[in-house]
Amino acid sequence: MERRSGREKEGAVVEIPLEDLLEPSRDVRQTMDEEALLELADSIKRLGILNPLIVRPVEDGKYEIVAGHRRYIAAHIAGLEKVPCIVRNYNELDTMIARIHENVKREDLNPADTALLVKKMRDDHAYSYEEIGEFFGKSGTWAAKFYKIGGADPEILDALRQGQITPSHVDALMDHPSREKRLYFLKILLDAGGSVKAVRMWVAQDLGYQEQIKELQPTRKVADEKPYLRDIKGRCASCWQETYLDQMYRVLLCPECYEVFMNEIRQLHSQNPRVMDYEIPEERRKCEDV
Repeated sequence: MERRSGREKEGAVVEIPLEDLLEPSRDVRQTMDEEALLELADSIKRLGILNPLIVRPVEDGKYEIVAGHRRYIAAHIAGLEKVPCIVRNYNELDTMIARIHENVKREDLNPADTALLVKKMRDDHAYSYEEIGEFFGKSGTWAAKFYKIGGADPEILDALRQGQITPSHVDALMDHPSREKRLYFLKILLDAGGSVKAVRMWVAQDLGYQEQIKELQPTRKVADEKPYLRDIKGRCASCWQETYLDQMYRVLLCPECYEVFMNEIRQLHSQNPRVMDYEIPEERRKCEDV
């Protein structure tokens, strides 16, 4: 093993003090298993570092770790002062690719971190889904799915990173355009569980109800269907303002939304029995008496 002598030869294995190594500025993996790190540190104490770290030279005689971040941390825990390294003159893109290959080869890259990495490769470096799939030994369809997952809400990615849900759960949740509804369904998953098929059903049903309310059941004025009610007054169930029904609107609702609305109305009735205080004109009452 070569010792450091000024500028190291490209590809040579040299020993570099830990104090001269810099942790990755953008590590592809955001979480590490603490127990696994302690086991690795114990192995390093007994056997040393069997696979050299890969580093690249940066400013002030320092080296940034390209591959081997876990070994670097474990070496600190084991009390080493120097570690074997292979120096490579990598640019930013080469560095990212090398880190991908190391983590994929070891199969210890978290699905959430994988998704964020796929999104970065697509957004920052304009790789196609097919090219990204080749880096990971997967298909272009797999890359497209993980790109979608990479754009998930932080709360959803955190649940994925902790193993509480699967990538397919995230994919299904992201079919809903509303962040509020996505987090609502996530809470159901974390509290009670649910299959991917169930999540897709929740999302499809919710979107279907929204379309029904928006397109199939438009908003209308009450008096449009019953003109004889024009002169009758009522109270708005929301603001309690009294006005003629000719100026009041009604919205046709799906059964679930209607039940929610009626529950609110029942609650208002229990608070004040005069929620619908009609004032029928005298001539109208005479007609009804006949």
